[in-house]
Amino acid sequence: MSGPLQLPLPRLMIPLIAGLAFWLATGCRLPGWAALFVLPAVSVPLCLSAGRWGRPYGRRWCFGLWVFLALFLLGWQLGQQRHQARYPGHFSTFHGETGFLLLRLVEPPAVKPNSYQVVGRVVACLSEGTARRTRGKLMLYLQKDSLAAALQYGDVILTSNAYQEVEGPPNPDQFDYRRFLARGNLFHSAYRPSASWVATGERRGAPPVRLALKLRQQAMDIFQANGLDGQEFAVLSALFLGFRDSLDEDLQKAFAGAGAMHVLCVSGLHVGILFLVFQALFSFLKRWPRGRWLQGGLVVAFVWMYAALTGFSPSVMRASAMFSFVAAGQHLGRRTSVYNTLSASALVLLLADPGMLGRIGFQLSYLAVLGIVSLQPSLQQWLAPRHPLPRKAWALATVSLAAQLATGPLALFYFNQFPLYFLLTNILAIPLAGLIIHLALICLCLSYIPAASLLAGNLLSWALRLLNTSVAFVEGLPGAVWSPVYVSLPETFLVYLVICLVFLYLIRDNRAALLWGLACLLLLSASASFRQTGRQRQGGFAVYHVNRATSVDFFAPGRTIWLRCARGASQPDRARGYLQGHRLRRMGRSGVVEVNLSAGSPPPEGNWLRQGPLLLFFDKVFLIPGREGHPPPEGIRADYLLLCQNPPIDLADWILSAQPGLVIMDLSSPRWVTDRWTALCDSLGVEAWPVHSRGGYAASFSLGEP
Repeated sequence: MSGPLQLPLPRLMIPLIAGLAFWLATGCRLPGWAALFVLPAVSVPLCLSAGRWGRPYGRRWCFGLWVFLALFLLGWQLGQQRHQARYPGHFSTFHGETGFLLLRLVEPPAVKPNSYQVVGRVVACLSEGTARRTRGKLMLYLQKDSLAAALQYGDVILTSNAYQEVEGPPNPDQFDYRRFLARGNLFHSAYRPSASWVATGERRGAPPVRLALKLRQQAMDIFQANGLDGQEFAVLSALFLGFRDSLDEDLQKAFAGAGAMHVLCVSGLHVGILFLVFQALFSFLKRWPRGRWLQGGLVVAFVWMYAALTGFSPSVMRASAMFSFVAAGQHLGRRTSVYNTLSASALVLLLADPGMLGRIGFQLSYLAVLGIVSLQPSLQQWLAPRHPLPRKAWALATVSLAAQLATGPLALFYFNQFPLYFLLTNILAIPLAGLIIHLALICLCLSYIPAASLLAGNLLSWALRLLNTSVAFVEGLPGAVWSPVYVSLPETFLVYLVICLVFLYLIRDNRAALLWGLACLLLLSASASFRQTGRQRQGGFAVYHVNRATSVDFFAPGRTIWLRCARGASQPDRARGYLQGHRLRRMGRSGVVEVNLSAGSPPPEGNWLRQGPLLLFFDKVFLIPGREGHPPPEGIRADYLLLCQNPPIDLADWILSAQPGLVIMDLSSPRWVTDRWTALCDSLGVEAWPVHSRGGYAASFSLGEP
């Protein structure tokens, strides 16, 4: 095992990544002059402290701490310097002016249910007969028509200078799409009907990218011409070309449930398979003088040709850069550490795009590779099958286990689910994925020989059907997915600490590591127990931002009561998507009782009782006026007045009679009505919460409070 002095790059990357992560998490800006002031200010006390040590060895920590701080500040500065919204020439500085924006599309249009999504770089702002050069990206949703469907990467379009900032998540604990786009320097969006934009007929895209997208389309045409269609074509397009627009929701759900979603995402697995294929194809070059260098150059060239075939998708470029550094390390003529190689590739990628650190694909890709190179050799030594077939199966199982141990905790944190049969899935899916990649290459190479290409296409179709059948079989097994599971970020770090310390004990018989691992496991158990105890002592409710629907959760120990309207019930999956994150954080895997808003007076559910417009939840009083237009009940003072389904009431009478502490208006009523209600509440001195403008509302209370 390499010692710490043999791993300079990983040690230097840790503070750099820490500074970049701090910027991504907080968005706190540090002026350049402040960074330059901090380092000298810290150097003086460090030098004074170092003078107290008699030996030079004892002063090494001072220099190390100074380097750590310098790299931390460098990562912090690197992140904020790439934040384009703060650039003086950003197009948002001209917001509010009349005129037009000139956009160059930097991505192919994406098909959405009701529109085409395009992302363009704003190259100029046209106003009052002058053109001012700008920078920054704008996302447009274009009305579906033939003109929008004909757009391609690099096309230049002209549209009005009107847009809005991307809105944050409207519901508590919902996926923050605004932060996700901001990491790619995309902060603004707009919808454009057909008559509000025009294509100039000019195309300015980078020629390599245009060629790459053309090659990808030609490859898809070849596959379709050789009999691939339906789910087989959708899986092949995603698995081999990184084109996922053809995947339907059920297919993605099946692969995710079986733990094979990584097969559909072109990344390190696919590039690694092709890397080995190209190495084998050009292995004969090693016999020539300096043939090793030629082999390495050709392998890297063909890896990047494959990246071009996928349209230079970010995940493939990330994996291609990683394996390019691996190939360079293999052909330097001296032994190199794979950790240094991985750190060098990560450094290059982060210097080009610091926001990549916040992307899930980047994190999972590097964690998977680190897990394989660090954990898999030790796992493989536990068993040593004699026969080749069991030996290869065990090697594949240990690779899958190492990758899952490295990525599982983070995937659990992001996606709140864990596939329990991932070993079985990978033993079936990874060999099939390798076979499919080989057959796809053969089909493309033989495209000029129709009969041979058709035969390869038939074999490819058979392999894809077998892959889909295998995934469906595993996903259909009882208990295939452990979900939903809530794990906090500190708990995720604790899980990683436990894994690392336990492996350190198993590999080096380090008893101190075992004790620390048990301590971390105890902290993890305490955290989960404390959260569960808190759930038993707290109640609460949440009114969600669901388009034209009523969706309210009432949280009680061990149970969630979901009050929803008929529209919310007709779209249960979509409605649950809005509230699942908050529901999981608040109540974990508690049972859900659904109650229809219009279904009279349902039977009581524990401490939840509804009678007409009155709803009692523990010691909280809610009033929910119905469509009947009845007057407010007399003698009842409400904590909350919930207005939904546009009830025909005199709101002033209800407020004066019930004197609610808060009036909440969900999205089931028209916006102009809620605006009028909000103005009335303001005039009466009552706080209003219109969900359409303020987002979902969530409240917690102790079950024992008076």
